[in-house]
Amino acid sequence: MMPGAYTGLALSGATLVNQIQFTLQQIAAGIGTGIVVLASQYWGAGTDGAH
Repeated sequence: MMPGAYTGLALSGATLVNQIQFTLQQIAAGIGTGIVVLASQYWGAGTDGAH
């Protein structure tokens, strides 16, 4: 990408969207990690319904 080919407004818009995307990605990763932790604890406790 050649930044000189775009206006300042276009670059600031792309930067803003990038920040929003990064934030949403971090939230999704946090939720996914939390689900894995809770599932691991549930499975490790032996209460998976098999007993």
